[in-house]
Amino acid sequence: MTISTIEESEIPEYTIPFTLVRNTVPASTAVIEMVAAGHHPKCRMTGGQAIATVYATGVQIIAVEDGGGTDAATCSASATVFTPVSLTLIKDQVFERNESINCVVSTAGSATNSVLIVAQFENIH
Repeated sequence: MTISTIEESEIPEYTIPFTLVRNTVPASTAVIEMVAAGHHPKCRMTGGQAIATVYATGVQIIAVEDGGGTDAATCSASATVFTPVSLTLIKDQVFERNESINCVVSTAGSATNSVLIVAQFENIH
C-alpha cells in the first residue's frame, strides 16, 4: 500500500462556525486577546456585534484585529444598554493559526462603559 499526499486545493472545504465573546474594560484602551495564537484554526470572520451592557455617556470604538494589527472589523458601540451594533467587516481577513485574534478599543468611552464583543468566525483549511 502506498500513501500519497494531496494538495490543499484538493481538500473539500468544510466550514465549522465558532463564536468568540469577550467584554471590554471600562475606560480602557487595552488590547483584549480574544484567542491566543495557536489556539484556533485558520479562519475568517463572518460577522459580529458590540452590545453595551452598562449605561455609558460615551461610546467605545472597537476593532477586531489579527496578531499583526490588521483590522478585520470595526464598530462604534452604542451608549444605550443592550443595543447591539453590528461589526462592519473590512475585508475577507484570514486569521492564520499562528496569530492571535484581538479586540482593540481605540476610544475608551466613559468610565462606566462595558461592551460585550461577539465575533463569529468560520474555519478554513
